Amino acid sequence: MVFNNFLYRYFVENVYGKEKRFTVFTPSSEWDAFFDETFKTYVKKMTRSKYRFLPSKVHSTYSLFNLYELKDFNTDSLRKSENFNESYIVEYWGSESNFLKNGLGVCLIYKEKILAECVSIFHSGTIAEIDIVTNPTYRGQGLGKIVDQAFINKCLEKNVMPAWDCDNNNKASKALANTLGFSNEEDYALYVLK
Repeated sequence: MVFNNFLYRYFVENVYGKEKRFTVFTPSSEWDAFFDETFKTYVKKMTRSKYRFLPSKVHSTYSLFNLYELKDFNTDSLRKSENFNESYIVEYWGSESNFLKNGLGVCLIYKEKILAECVSIFHSGTIAEIDIVTNPTYRGQGLGKIVDQAFINKCLEKNVMPAWDCDNNNKASKALANTLGFSNEEDYALYVLK
C-alpha cells in the first residue's frame, strides 16, 4: 500500500498535466483493480493481445509486384515515412541514430512512396516488437503481410525473436499475426493518459 500511495503521488506531481508519456502494463488483476479505481480520472484502460512466435508455422516466401521495392529502413525512409518519422523515432528510440544503429525496419516502396512499413518499436537484442502500418489506399492487397514477413526474416537472420501485440479489438492485426506464425498467448491491460 505504501508503494501504491507513492506511485499515485509521483504521478500527480510529476507526470499528469506535464506533457509526459505515461504507459503502464499491469501484471495482475490486483494491479488492474488498483489502476481502475485510483487512476480512473487520469487514464484509459486498453485490452491488448500478446502473441508468441512459432517459427515452425512460418512461410518465409513472398513475391513482390512489379516495380515494388523492399528496402531496409534508413535515413531516407525515415524522411519519407508518414508513420515512423522523426517524432516517432525520438519518442520510442531517443534519437534517429540510436534507431538506425539498434533498431530494425523494412518498407515496401513504389515510385519513392512508402506503401507499407514495419519497424521495431522495441528491440532488446533478443526480442523485436513489431510495429506495422500499411497506407490506407493500399490495404487489402497483402502488402502488410509482405513487409511483415521481410521483417520476421530479418529478425531470424539476426537470431532475434519477433514479438507481436495489438489492441484486442484489432481483428485485422490479429488475423495477420496468425497468418505469419504467431499464436495468441494472453490478453493484458494497458493504461495510458486520457
